Amino acid sequence: MENLNEVFAANRALLARARELNTRAGESIFPVPSRDALTKGFAVALGGARRVAEIRNLPALLLPALDERTVEKVLREQPDTINVLGREVTVEYRSGYNPIVRIDFRGDEERDWLKIPDDGIHLPGGREVSMYSSLEGYGYYFETISSQFKTKVRECLNQGLWDKWQKPELPAPTDFAPPIVEAEYGRCVVTDVSLAAFGATDYDSYDGSWESHWSRDRAEIERVHAQACAKFVEVKEKVARDALKKRVDELYSAHNNNRELPDTLRSRMHNTYYSYPGGATTVDEMGMFVTEIEAAVAAIEGQKAEVELVKRESEARREAVKTALNDYHPEAHVWVPKGGEVAYILAGKTSKMGNFVVQPNVGDTNYDGPYCFGDAKYRTWVPFRLGVRSKAQDFSGQGNLQSEVSLFVPKDLLSAGVYGVDEDEEGQFFFPVIHHNANGVEVVPEITAIRKMRVTKEPKNSAPTSNERPTTDAFEALRKRWGSR
Repeated sequence: MENLNEVFAANRALLARARELNTRAGESIFPVPSRDALTKGFAVALGGARRVAEIRNLPALLLPALDERTVEKVLREQPDTINVLGREVTVEYRSGYNPIVRIDFRGDEERDWLKIPDDGIHLPGGREVSMYSSLEGYGYYFETISSQFKTKVRECLNQGLWDKWQKPELPAPTDFAPPIVEAEYGRCVVTDVSLAAFGATDYDSYDGSWESHWSRDRAEIERVHAQACAKFVEVKEKVARDALKKRVDELYSAHNNNRELPDTLRSRMHNTYYSYPGGATTVDEMGMFVTEIEAAVAAIEGQKAEVELVKRESEARREAVKTALNDYHPEAHVWVPKGGEVAYILAGKTSKMGNFVVQPNVGDTNYDGPYCFGDAKYRTWVPFRLGVRSKAQDFSGQGNLQSEVSLFVPKDLLSAGVYGVDEDEEGQFFFPVIHHNANGVEVVPEITAIRKMRVTKEPKNSAPTSNERPTTDAFEALRKRWGSR
């Protein structure tokens, strides 16, 4: 090599030859370095040279030559031409595909494809070739691997016989659905055996008519025939069905807009009325459907009567409870949850801002509990501990004490619920009240539960309850709670 261009040309030619041989072999026999690998190899061979004039060993830049024995083996096992059925044909090699030969079967050679070996045509190295051929009587070129060529050709040519065959018209059924018909549409291009076609009448729901249906698949025609038989029975049942259809129409007109009926039932009633898919069709189906509709309507009427009775009874009970509660005038409301050590006092109805401070402080305010007075905005509940005397104080925006309530609820005095707090000459007592639970459902206590529940004796562990001015701790609690407002 006399110059660098000749080196590059030689390397390009060697790489192209390696790729071509790998494609021919169908595998990577000869290494083809990547661009990065070539760059690194050239950098080493250059030995630090920065200009062409500094290169001392041009041959060192040449890629290693291909192994000639391996090249000869690849060319021997994947030759340029092979003999196919007595014809010398060129073999084309494509990356990622089988080698391919182009050979036509027309004129005197139109049936030579039958001589292709069952296991296909192979190169000396064992690779199977694909065939790209035109066939007598077939208007398109045909390509497939050689071992499947005969099977594919037979299927295509027999399909051509089927496509050209004039399918006979079958008579529409009268007194019964006609049986499946079998006919010959041609003879196999390979075996010359009879090719069978199967026919049956089929009902076209769109046109409302009977049509002929032919297929080479008997199982398909058996399915079509079964459908046709069912349709034929359906048509014969039409007279009996009309009487039931009339009753369905009456029920539809009376109850189609009845939203209390199940949507699925109304949908089926709608589909049956308009003869849409999904409705009742046979006599048995429509008879059972009429019974189902009538039963559903009767059940709804019975439910309405029962609901009305329950409503009247509930209203009467509520009025009785309201009347019983007229004698009570709560100064506060408390909420006792199920289980636990803490109950809550309602802040909001008497406090403009709900600025309650409870001593001793036992936790955070709850905003998601039940509510009173039928208004969900009154659900700010401040906690106090069961079994400990507590004091709830209401402060103004300027920190002035407006009112206070002293509480003592033993753990076993009240069950879960909402209670009013009142006082008489015997002292403080509690009584259940009408309220809404956390889900917004009204809770009306039983009339027998409307009574005064009070502490039987004074507890020993009580907090101060004098009429002293608010303590420093109370002001500090108020400042921390509302100082940011």
